[in-house]
Parts: sequence; structure tokens; C-alpha cells
Amino acid sequence: MVETLNLNIVLSLPPADAPPEALASVSLQLDTFGLSHTGDLLKAPLKEGEEERLRWYLEEYWKWPYEQFP
Repeated sequence: MVETLNLNIVLSLPPADAPPEALASVSLQLDTFGLSHTGDLLKAPLKEGEEERLRWYLEEYWKWPYEQFP
């Protein structure tokens, strides 16, 4: 018989002394085995300037004319 495992991932505000690139504090809980882990930080994956370039690509690029279709 296969037992379903539920992994709970909880994101909360980072601590006050966290670095500026920290987006959230992460805790993991696996109640079936009584396991938990806390203390990791979720950091922004994009470097400076990449966020703006990604925003432009997703929100503006599609509006640009393509080849012979101005």
C-alpha cells in the first residue's frame, strides 16, 4: 500500500537582521515522520537589473512589431 506524504512548506517574513535580498523565511514540516526544519532564507534569484529586463520582456516585448508587420 502506498502512503501519501504531506510536506508543508511555510513562508513567513524574514527576520529583521536578514540581508536585503531575503524574501522570506522558510520552514519545512513532514508530520508523518515528525520531522521539521526551520531557519533557511528564500533569497531573490535575480541579480540587479535582471528583474527589470524580465518585466520588460513579459510585459512590453510582445507589443513590438515583428518583421514586416509594423
